[in-house]
Amino acid sequence: MLPGRQKWTRTRTGCWTCRQAGYKCDELKPTCGRCARLKITCEGYAPRLTWRDTATQESGGRSRKRKQTSKSSSNPNLRGHYATPSVASTVSASQSIKSEDAIEVVPRKELSRYSGPASMVQGLQIEEYRHLHHWSTVVAPLLSVASQNEVNPFQQYLIPMAYENSPLLYTVLLCAAKHLSLLVGQQQDQKQVLRYQGLALRSLNEALSNEREALNDPTLAAVLLMQLSQMFASDQEPKADHLVGAKYIITKRRRLTDKPDSCGRFLESLFKYHDIMSSISRSDRPLLHYDGTIASDSDAFLGTIEPLLEIISQISELRPRKRLTSWNTVGDVDGESHASFVRVSGSLLESQLNSWIAPHNDADWVNTAEAFRHAAYIYLYRVIDNIGAPDPRTLRHVKHCIDALRSTAITSPLLSVHAWPIFTAGCEALDASERDFCRQRLDDMYNDRKLLSLLRIRRAMEDVWSQKDQEALFGADVGKLDCIDVLKQRGSNVELG
Repeated sequence: MLPGRQKWTRTRTGCWTCRQAGYKCDELKPTCGRCARLKITCEGYAPRLTWRDTATQESGGRSRKRKQTSKSSSNPNLRGHYATPSVASTVSASQSIKSEDAIEVVPRKELSRYSGPASMVQGLQIEEYRHLHHWSTVVAPLLSVASQNEVNPFQQYLIPMAYENSPLLYTVLLCAAKHLSLLVGQQQDQKQVLRYQGLALRSLNEALSNEREALNDPTLAAVLLMQLSQMFASDQEPKADHLVGAKYIITKRRRLTDKPDSCGRFLESLFKYHDIMSSISRSDRPLLHYDGTIASDSDAFLGTIEPLLEIISQISELRPRKRLTSWNTVGDVDGESHASFVRVSGSLLESQLNSWIAPHNDADWVNTAEAFRHAAYIYLYRVIDNIGAPDPRTLRHVKHCIDALRSTAITSPLLSVHAWPIFTAGCEALDASERDFCRQRLDDMYNDRKLLSLLRIRRAMEDVWSQKDQEALFGADVGKLDCIDVLKQRGSNVELG
């Protein structure tokens, strides 16, 4: 090394945006200089929770045998499985959460319905009762599509389990405290958010390393709520894909029983909805394959319009196939085979959408189903043919989708699932009045619900409009611009669940 030249070392404490992109970060706060210069989202410096499967070489994690104890299963045919949340942290090791204990698969009949003694809640503080009440009366209705006259599964299943299970309790309290802090902006709620988050992660790790608790309903519910809690998170808070952890739990549960109870069917249906919405954001297939047998209408998160999710899921399944056709050269037999499969599958899915009728008499349910159906057409044409507005087919379904959304009352609980059709139709809208409606509807939903994810969806939609309008001025074929690709090029993503 030349005299006087300082040795350069890569920082390990930069913002998550720079670390993922492989660039050195100046670590300015709240937004680093690189992110501010490039006008991209700075994902902050806080510890980040990630899920990893350390039982396989593909995961990239370290394989570690669990110590044999008297509590370990004596059945040699039962296979140990590692799938725990881990903290990729910039803090000291003493502050991070241990994460390499194993989940061992045990027969379902040996699992208690709720929890083991280690997870029993002994008592609640006044502030915790306050947040639990806020969850029951405000947050749970926001997350559900059930009306006031219907049973709300978030209340029916989660609240009784939370009283007897620490991971679920603290995750419920985390969601409630986050939402309440948005409503009233009190500093004490922000402190409680950090406290609940630490307790939720610690107790969840303990549950996942306990063979009696790892696969039960409360643990799955806690992991799913960790995913939903990100709807209340600010742009600076680190995001984690908790759906990966939920996938491991559901996969293991299915190996033990083909007939989950009513609560289990609801939880799997909730996972299914968010998994399919996430697949759209990721431009990839869902984490699990769905065959329409997960939940009956009474247990399904989306009730009688759940079959539409099957079609949307199958469209997402075609994404990887479509990419293969674009990578192959002319005359490539495999490429032509993939292209033929995509075309035939697309035609079949379009026929299913043509013939599907919402089996419901309630006007808001019918309008929601129609909004999803027309958004599915728009998504299908984008995946199969890579076309969007100003193509006449896309514009026709944009109009029908927005008309259905407009016909749904702003007070309807079904607006809980309207983010995706609003975003899908809005991104392809060219008419100023249609764009104004989508923007205003998201603003109204945010003012009513105080979910920060709605503001991020509106901002993402406006970014797509800006990109399309700019390129249209130079004569570009904006119909070829995929809204998800536009956001990825800008270094951002969107949460549609």
